[in-house]
Amino acid sequence: MNRMTKRWLNRPMVKYGVRTALSGNVLKAFCACLIPLALTWVLRLLPNNLYMVYFEVTEGFHLGVSVFSLLLSFAVGIFAADPMAVRLAGFFLQLSRNSEALPSPLTICDCFDAEYGRLMRGMLLRRVCVAIGTLAPLLAGILLPGALSIVEIAEIRTIRFSDAYRVCMLAASAISVYLELSFAMVPYILADQPGLSAEEALRESRILMRGRKIEYLMMQLSFLGWLFLVSVSMFVAAVYALPYSEGTAAAYYIGFQDAIYGDGNSEDHAA
Repeated sequence: MNRMTKRWLNRPMVKYGVRTALSGNVLKAFCACLIPLALTWVLRLLPNNLYMVYFEVTEGFHLGVSVFSLLLSFAVGIFAADPMAVRLAGFFLQLSRNSEALPSPLTICDCFDAEYGRLMRGMLLRRVCVAIGTLAPLLAGILLPGALSIVEIAEIRTIRFSDAYRVCMLAASAISVYLELSFAMVPYILADQPGLSAEEALRESRILMRGRKIEYLMMQLSFLGWLFLVSVSMFVAAVYALPYSEGTAAAYYIGFQDAIYGDGNSEDHAA
């Protein structure tokens, strides 16, 4: 494969193109973003204090995790939200390529069709790869003497981490970010290249993100101001911020494809 010289995409121009494509399509794109989010909101209506496990992350900072809510959110993510995320990726790829032919937001629910198995498997493999890499230092850290201990804090049994184990937690966080970036393109590949299997989609994502992880991370961090605005506006700014962020990520996928395979050749490289 002949690779072009790796150059960062012109982020201001990419974002300008997304803003132009969103003109007249903001509400439609926002509705598309809302459909997967609705699953998260439904989960919040359920009891979130069942089978609680408490951790002392640092001195004075305690974290409670509901095992029931955690397992339920994983199940909903794997079987519903993740396949919807692939269709959402396809929606925003269409926005970048031809905003005048943007489909209905309800096409996000089309994930439950003949392609469902491939979409779910691809996103599940992505989760598994990230989870294995993240858990490795955490499991290894348990072998350290005194890594974990059970203490009573305000009459609540709490798991306390040693300083050495916190280093393992930092390593796990770094590995998690690295793997999330490595497989960031999986939903776009699954949506854009139906001829690829789940395993091939993961491999293709690693190719696309090779040498481009920092660039993609900087693009994501450039939306921190928008996230703050969403927070202070009580979600009102999300009407524009969510489609803007999703559209920019899709545009980066197209840019990475063109940088490696050349414009218009993204469907031929797997042969």
